[in-house]
Amino acid sequence: VKSIFEKLVIQYDEPFADFSQIPTYLVSKLAKTKVSVSLSGDGGDELFLGYDRYVIGKKLYSLFKYLPPALSRTIAKSCNYLQPKHWEYLIKHLPKKYQFINIADKAYKFADVFSSSNNLEFCQSFTSIWNNPSEILNAELAISSNSEINISSIMQTMSHLDMTSYLPDCILTKVDRASMAVSLEARIPLLDHRIVEYACMIPEQLKIKHGQTKWPLRQILYKYVPKSMLERPKMGFSLPMGDWLRGPLREWAENLLSEDSLGTHGLFNANVIRQKWQDHIKCKANWQYQLWVILMFQQWIQHYNLATQD
Repeated sequence: VKSIFEKLVIQYDEPFADFSQIPTYLVSKLAKTKVSVSLSGDGGDELFLGYDRYVIGKKLYSLFKYLPPALSRTIAKSCNYLQPKHWEYLIKHLPKKYQFINIADKAYKFADVFSSSNNLEFCQSFTSIWNNPSEILNAELAISSNSEINISSIMQTMSHLDMTSYLPDCILTKVDRASMAVSLEARIPLLDHRIVEYACMIPEQLKIKHGQTKWPLRQILYKYVPKSMLERPKMGFSLPMGDWLRGPLREWAENLLSEDSLGTHGLFNANVIRQKWQDHIKCKANWQYQLWVILMFQQWIQHYNLATQD
């Protein structure tokens, strides 16, 4: 696995930090042994409100918008108070059908959501990694603002943000570079401009109907594909990165997150990152996503020898 990590900065040519890039690359490599062109369903969730976070976000927003800011912050702090081992203890006492849920990660994300100070931050918190980037940067950060967005529905707002940032900057970049690394051509039929234009005209009430997400797509597929194949739980490309960073990848990560490595360019607040790293390896918290962002940047800097010495 470590050898794959070392290739990532070459394949992506930038500090790309979604660790599902690894299984995406492996799946592309496997597919290439059989075909030269593949089809991807990317874009379907964004266009037809398929992500669970849209439904969850709508429910949470109905609560969030009425809560005083002080109470929202208190809820967030309460969620962050428990360590992963405490959440694991709670999971063991849940009914078996719920024990597959990673409650710790969901609780920490819940805390991020209720730490939001406005509606836009609320939407962005569902896909953000570092909610407060200035916390880890020594330099001032210029962030482009989407504050002009004026969409009445919280789900449409989240969908709009995903279509203009998460989809092109993360998902499509990941698939394109992982597939091209093995000379596999990946095509995205759902992003045909005619489908995108038509999907944008479909009302929210038809995209999620009778509790089903992506309702229009399902009705079409039911004509050609058995329901048993469509109603299976969605499975993402998740990895036990948190455990890997505490185990087989610990030495690699420690080298990249050492004070010396973090200090070579002076961009990061080394104290904050080192504390996150120590909390992670001691199982006080699971900072796998946040640390992966830093690790990919550090690997990129190190590979291309871009660090500057004063």
